[in-house]
Amino acid sequence: MPKKVLIWLISICQISYTIAQSNINGRVVNEEGMGIANANVFLKTKEKIIAFASTGGDGHFILKYAENLRNANATIEINHVSYVRLQIPFRLESDLTVTLHPKQNLLEAVQIGKPPIMRQNRDTIIYQVQNFADSSDRSIGEVLRKMPGFHVDDNGAISYNGQTISKFYIDGDDLLGNRYGIGAKTIPHDLVTTVEVYKNHQEIRALKDKLNSNDVAINLSIKETAKAKLLGEVKAGGGIPGQYHVHLSNIYLNKGFKMLNDVKTTSLEEDVELAVRDLVIRSKENQSLPILKTGMTDVPNEPTGNFNRNNSTGISSNLLFKTKGNWNLKVNGGAYLDRKIMNTFALQKYVLIDDEVTNTESTDITFKPLQTDFSANLTKNTEALYLSNELFASLKNHRTSDQLSSNSFTIQEQLQQRSFSLRNSTQFIPNTKNKNVWNFRWLNSFSDSPEIQHYLSDSTLNVLEIFGLFEQARQAVRKQEFSSSLLADFTGSRWRNLYHTYGVEGGLNVSKLNSNLRSVDAAEGSLEILNNSHWNEIKGNFHTQLQWNRKAIRFNVRVPVGIQHIYVRDDTEKKADTRSYLLFTPAANLRYIISRKQHLKLEFSREQLFGRIDDIYSNVIMSDFRTLSRGIPVIPYTLKHDYQLGYGLDFVEKMLFLNIHYSYSTARLNLTHKLEIEENNTRSLFIEEDNKLETRDLKLSASKFLGFLNGTSSIQISHRTNHSERIINDEMLPFKVNNMSLSPILQGKLGTFLHWNYTGSLNWMKGETAEVLSADEKTQIQRHAGQVTFHIRNNIFWSIQGNTFRLKNDVSKVNLNFLNASIRVVSKRPVSMEYELALNNILDERENSSIMIAPNMTFNRSYRLRGRTAVASVLLPLSSFKRR
Repeated sequence: MPKKVLIWLISICQISYTIAQSNINGRVVNEEGMGIANANVFLKTKEKIIAFASTGGDGHFILKYAENLRNANATIEINHVSYVRLQIPFRLESDLTVTLHPKQNLLEAVQIGKPPIMRQNRDTIIYQVQNFADSSDRSIGEVLRKMPGFHVDDNGAISYNGQTISKFYIDGDDLLGNRYGIGAKTIPHDLVTTVEVYKNHQEIRALKDKLNSNDVAINLSIKETAKAKLLGEVKAGGGIPGQYHVHLSNIYLNKGFKMLNDVKTTSLEEDVELAVRDLVIRSKENQSLPILKTGMTDVPNEPTGNFNRNNSTGISSNLLFKTKGNWNLKVNGGAYLDRKIMNTFALQKYVLIDDEVTNTESTDITFKPLQTDFSANLTKNTEALYLSNELFASLKNHRTSDQLSSNSFTIQEQLQQRSFSLRNSTQFIPNTKNKNVWNFRWLNSFSDSPEIQHYLSDSTLNVLEIFGLFEQARQAVRKQEFSSSLLADFTGSRWRNLYHTYGVEGGLNVSKLNSNLRSVDAAEGSLEILNNSHWNEIKGNFHTQLQWNRKAIRFNVRVPVGIQHIYVRDDTEKKADTRSYLLFTPAANLRYIISRKQHLKLEFSREQLFGRIDDIYSNVIMSDFRTLSRGIPVIPYTLKHDYQLGYGLDFVEKMLFLNIHYSYSTARLNLTHKLEIEENNTRSLFIEEDNKLETRDLKLSASKFLGFLNGTSSIQISHRTNHSERIINDEMLPFKVNNMSLSPILQGKLGTFLHWNYTGSLNWMKGETAEVLSADEKTQIQRHAGQVTFHIRNNIFWSIQGNTFRLKNDVSKVNLNFLNASIRVVSKRPVSMEYELALNNILDERENSSIMIAPNMTFNRSYRLRGRTAVASVLLPLSSFKRR
């Protein structure tokens, strides 16, 4: 009996102890919301340490304590070698999330002016915006151009140390998606405290520390004083001759809701198309291109405001809603409408083995593009689960009309190109308790692209030999495509620094193309040529992927093996073809981390590419009034090998960034392009003959903040060589094109009184072909642009901008000079407003004439320029906030 009583007492004590013991479950994260490993967490009072824990790889910790701390004045302290120590009062709650801020390792002081401040914490580089911005800057995009390591191209795409960014976050949220250019141009830099660069960024948290990523993303950290306030601006202006400009934007940024809307209508030189422009390269793959076109009209080298007369409107609306359950709903919409008028002249001369063919063209042309996009994305992105569904729809309606005189005849053209596309993507990634990861992705897309081209001549023409004489012609083309793909793979937990992935993927593509070419002549009657083609494709593969991380080495290899079955049918010619191909497309990349500042990378890939419905029609399509394109007699097949070698340097302490990239690619094709060239008549077709393409590409980019200039300077150098073969009038000819470019950028300032910048671009092109043609020529193009801004008093800014264009080759020399000036006055009373007067093309340049030379071809073109303009405008901020 005493023994039973003793056992009962011991059990009661154990139960009492268990009931008295309490736990604190928590997580330590960084400013990105990512878990911080190996942080020390203490629960203590002034007298003693009560409990201790260390965070795991995902930042989680559990503090166990048995004392009653309700009135003990206890605290929780978190320490980490790379972060600022944090102490918070103890609270009786089971779940706790704590954010640590990195220690600020300031750079060496720059003696001239206020030193830019940058710091680095592992794979994150942080720029202090206020130390790079000038008083004349408005948008964050203007400031990004001044930060060492950044490059913003003419289309608005942002790259960091030679690599295009994959994400553009605003306070941690992907509000704008792939169309982030409108944000860089609209968001005032005064709203942003820091720009953060995330290297090796893995956007899917469930895959963090499981699958390597070489992506680069940036984040705009918004000031607290700018949050939860409606901000923006209204700008309106007008001028001569017939100029106008209206711009309205509003921004609202908060933790649970973000909004950015922008509306602009203008006749000035403005990149309004940013409202719908996709800036992420990988999203542009496999896009279907139009088949029909008008004449030889091309985009000139000058800014659009100098040569065309436009009426442009752009609308962008972006909303993001966040819920307490970590769900994000993002809705984006955009529209672009324009009316451009151009006057051009072009001369095209082909040098053949025993002849020369010359075509001339004078055009008064009007472009009317219209594009609207809409997308809705519902996402949950946590370490335990990633679930995303995105719906995207796009509608395009581009109309072109012109009056075209070519050689000895005149033609009126009307081209309408419409396109509707719908895409839905679903991805589901659960992270199991044993740290295994499943990945499921389902993608469906549909597109419908009709095109119609009308030709009307003032006399009967013998433009196309297949028709003989005709007065009118109508070419109609319609493409329809549906595709679906499904992927499922499994990533196991780490074993000796090795992650392994196995999966399957399957897909189908169903496409059809219909075309109708009809010519009409009063004497001969009408003639009609039809195409009715079908393309059905089914493919599947099994893939395995191994990823090995050890100290300074990151190695990844992916090996898909599968089969692709293609069935094509031409109802016009009553024939069909079926082919099956074995797919083997391995890819590997190796990254060696030399130090925190330097890395080397080596990449290899093997691709098998097939044609599409655009290629396999049997009869001709009149792609423009002098070109007949004939379909390909077999299924196009290309085997491509790509090799890349790169070196990167991020020397943050010295504000020095360097990237060197070399690539070599070869492609073997089962087809060769053939041109049959006569006066007024070019036939483009492919014949079943093996061909080889070879490309070498070397790029170097460097960027550094120079203290003696008090600004950032950068340079980009590239050299590209292409080798190919082409058949021209039954002769197989080798072609080689060399292109070298040098692009320096210099920026600086003298206190707050003077700001200046210079951008240069020098291009050397050389085309070489068979010696019998004697058409090897060199062309040199130079562009120089500079701007000086004077800050007069506290509220007056005076800017002078000049740019030059130089072209020189053996048959032509062109010099163009443009001069612009503006004065801006900032007024604080009675309300905050800005007044601006801008004078453009003061030298009144009216025409640009240039000649481009390629192997066996000379292309002369000239454009009528807009001329001198003057515009006055007023800007009114919608709201203001206290600067920090």
